[in-house]
Amino acid sequence: MIKRSHSHTRSATSPIVAATFSRLNCYARTSVVLLILLSATAIFGSTPTLFGQSEMQTSLPAKTISTQLPGSTIPSMPTDVPTAVPVPEVAALSGRIRLEGRSSTPNEQWKTSLQVRLFAKQTEQVYAPVSSTEGIFVLDNLKPDAYVIAVQGRKTLQRIAKRTLSPGETEVDFGLLPTGDAVDDNRIDVQDFSLLAHGYGLCNGATDFIDMTDFNDDGCTDHNDFMLLQKNFGMIGDDANESDSVSKDPLRTLEPIEEPEIIASSKQGEQIMVSIRIDGTVPTQIDAGAIYLAFDPDQLRALSVTSNAFGVLLSNHIDNKIGRIDFAAGALDTVPQTPLTMVNILFEVVTDFDDSTLKLIQSDLRRTDIAYQGHSLYAGATENALSIEIHETVLAQEIFLPFIID
Repeated sequence: MIKRSHSHTRSATSPIVAATFSRLNCYARTSVVLLILLSATAIFGSTPTLFGQSEMQTSLPAKTISTQLPGSTIPSMPTDVPTAVPVPEVAALSGRIRLEGRSSTPNEQWKTSLQVRLFAKQTEQVYAPVSSTEGIFVLDNLKPDAYVIAVQGRKTLQRIAKRTLSPGETEVDFGLLPTGDAVDDNRIDVQDFSLLAHGYGLCNGATDFIDMTDFNDDGCTDHNDFMLLQKNFGMIGDDANESDSVSKDPLRTLEPIEEPEIIASSKQGEQIMVSIRIDGTVPTQIDAGAIYLAFDPDQLRALSVTSNAFGVLLSNHIDNKIGRIDFAAGALDTVPQTPLTMVNILFEVVTDFDDSTLKLIQSDLRRTDIAYQGHSLYAGATENALSIEIHETVLAQEIFLPFIID
């Protein structure tokens, strides 16, 4: 009989399991050591040395982690900081004008259409504002720059101002705009009077009422409008290329518009009557005329200028220093017709001469002309053109004999 011995049998453990338990035990012991070290650090304020190391490293070295996948690219982030877009600087013009023949501001009569032109660096900008009841107009959104600014109202002459418009608002006072320019040519002359005469005495609503001759904008063309024109007669407005102020009588080059009239030889002390006549191929009505005459002041002296052709005197000026006569007249009621003698001029001979010259002048200011209903019948006329003729007569000298009493 076979006897079996009874003994305790130890179950076999696999090598993998054994190794695992060994590592766990190692980790457990290491954790205990770390806890002790950390506690010691908290108590003593420093990290104790371990295993011959001078100091324990408590942080891991930084590493760069890339998230780039194979075959892909990472777009670069913009490095420029966006800048704000600058807002363009703009200028504004606040202009003030003064008008004639109106009540004090504020008043509806001060509302008038204007033409404003801005010149800068060979450029021109044109605006059409309407002035307020205070005579103020505003232009916005202008480029800051140096400007020549021209302002003209309906029926007025043009005024010029030179200003630099900076960012923001610039105030400019253009002063008085002289009124009386009915035909809108930047001058006040016989054509303007001629148009006023055509509508004189009429009010708004009448068939032949002419708004351009209602200079004070009260709804009628009357004596008040005539007085405004007469006050400013002979003026021209500023020229954006030449003048800076309204001028009534600058000395400019005089250009004859007719062949000069030659006066025959005369003796000192003689008097000569010069008649200026208007004639044409057919009888023609004339409601205004202007004669500008140049003579030699070293030879002649003007004594008087008279006219019976027109009832309204606009200008009558003699200047014996430089040798010139300015005469203008018109008719508001009875209108004469050609042929007619427009003016008679009496001269005295200053010194003996063989001949002397008289010239009819037409220049910027001194424009010899004849007109009807606002139109020139002389300058540039092609049909029924009227001529202006100069005729002179030497007057008989009066001889005074001594009175002898016996």
